[in-house]
Amino acid sequence: MDQRVGATIFERAHRSLPTHGDNHADRKLPRPSQPAPSEDQAQAAATTYTLVTEPDQGLTAIYNLIATAKKSIDMTMYELTDVTVMDAFAKAAAAGVAVRVILDESGDEKKTNTPAYNYLEQNKCGVHWSNRLMP
Repeated sequence: MDQRVGATIFERAHRSLPTHGDNHADRKLPRPSQPAPSEDQAQAAATTYTLVTEPDQGLTAIYNLIATAKKSIDMTMYELTDVTVMDAFAKAAAAGVAVRVILDESGDEKKTNTPAYNYLEQNKCGVHWSNRLMP
C-alpha cells in the first residue's frame, strides 16, 4: 500500500474514534511517522523508460537518448555498425555514464561486431559477447 494512502486512512480512522471525555475532544492525534524512502525507492520513482521503435522514429531518437543519459546506458545489439552510436557511447562513458553493451557473436555477427567491440572496450565501455545458444 502506498504510504500516503496508508497515512490518510490512519487519520480518517482516528478522527472517527470516540473521545473519552469532553476535555480531549479538541486534541489532535499525532500523525504516524513515515519512514524516509530508501535510495532504491527514490531512484525507482525517478526512473524513466522510453520505447523507441525502428524504423518509424528514426535514429535521431536513439542518438538523443544516448546524449542525454545521466547514469547508465544498457543496450543489446545483433550488429553494431553505427559509428555515431559508438562515438556517443564513448563520449557518455568519458562523462561518467555507465555504458553496458551486449553484442551478438553468432555466425557472421561476431565478425561484423568485432570492430565495435574493440572500439567500445578501448573507450571504457562495458562490452560483452552474448551467450551462444546454438552452434
